[in-house]
This record gives sequence, structure tokens and C-alpha cells, in this order.
Amino acid sequence: MYVVTRKEVTGGGTIVNVLGEQIESDSSGAFLLPGRLIAALKPSDLPVNLRFTLQDSLPCGVRFYQEDYVVFEKEARAPVFQIEVTSTYQPDDWDGLFPLADTLSARFHHLQSFKEVEVTAAHLDETASVLTYQFRWEEQEDCDLENMLLSIWEIISKLEEQGNARLWHKGK
Repeated sequence: MYVVTRKEVTGGGTIVNVLGEQIESDSSGAFLLPGRLIAALKPSDLPVNLRFTLQDSLPCGVRFYQEDYVVFEKEARAPVFQIEVTSTYQPDDWDGLFPLADTLSARFHHLQSFKEVEVTAAHLDETASVLTYQFRWEEQEDCDLENMLLSIWEIISKLEEQGNARLWHKGK
């Protein structure tokens, strides 16, 4: 097996080894999967009910946007993955064309228009703006983990792009 899990002797947590290398988890409990290890893996190699996030970039160089924290977890009814995206924006760092509140409001309303997407949190104010949503991704035949994550990146990019497009058409 390429991914091996075992319970810690003390503490009761889970230890995950990928291709013989132990990987760490972040403060939310998602395991940090290095991009360099992804090329050898398939979605079916990942254990169920463990949360993973991409630690850096994919072997092809693509990475999720810095504002997006993307977690993927294989459900018990494989080959389905639950994808959770938390977009966090600091108003002082915002460099978008439209005001941050308008941009996130447009994305929020766009996300709500899809029955396959569930918005689980929306906190939009002057100090920080957070938008969290979930969707499911079903494994494609002969798909490797890099292509799965590329597909997820494309979905997220498209959702954000379409939400932003609402702003362009708002004034017309």
C-alpha cells in the first residue's frame, strides 16, 4: 500500500505514512500531502474518513489560490470525495477590481445557485471575510491523484470566475 495509517500508541491520534514518509497534520487536523508524493498516487490509495490538503504545489506546478484552504476526504462510499473550500480574505490585502464585499457577495449568491454546492459558512465584515463551501467529486476511471486535484482546482476556479462575472454584468 502506498498510504498506510496507524493509531498512535500514546494520544490516540492517527499517523499517516505516504510512500514510506510520515506526513504531518495541520491545526485543523488535515494531513499535509506534499505535491512531490502525489504523482505516484491514485485517489483509491487514500484511506476513507481522513482529511488531506495539498501542502504546496502539484508536480505540474499548479497550486490552489493562497486565499483558499482546500480539504479533500474520501467518503466511505468510495469513489466519492467530499471537498471543502474555505476562502479567507483580509480586507487590507484585497487587490481585486471590485470591492471585497461585493465580490464575495456575488460568489456567495452564485454558489447558492448550485444544488451540488453547499455553502456552510459566510462571514463578511471589515476585519476578515470567510466563505466556506462543500461539494462532492466522484473519481473518474483511470484518474491519478494529480489529475483529481487539477480537476478540483478547475472547479474552484470556475466557480470563483463565474461568481466574479456577476459583477461585470451587474451594471449593464
